[in-house]
Amino acid sequence: MLLAIEEQISKAQAEVSLACDCLLLPTPERMDRCTVHLQAAIAAMPASTGGSVRSEGALDAARRLQQSLYRTGRLLETAWLFRQNWFRRLSVMTAGYAPGGEPAAMDRGCTLLIRG
Repeated sequence: MLLAIEEQISKAQAEVSLACDCLLLPTPERMDRCTVHLQAAIAAMPASTGGSVRSEGALDAARRLQQSLYRTGRLLETAWLFRQNWFRRLSVMTAGYAPGGEPAAMDRGCTLLIRG
């Protein structure tokens, strides 16, 4: 039972690491793969055992998973901040400034992505 939990946590950690790798050089395809890896990590997580796990191997695997999740979270947060700043600058370039000195609202319209 404990070995199965350790294997499940290790599999989840491996998937999170792959997601993190996708975020290092983001392209639309890699972002799609990132999502798939994160979903696989969630699916690989063991169900609650109802108690504490005392296996050193499982605890080490959980620590590695926690580190990978932290790194992936930081990359996602940085990507979000980059996107917010990009739209702020784009708003200034296309719509100018509002009377209070903030970037004016930019009409983004709608976007349709079609892949063949």
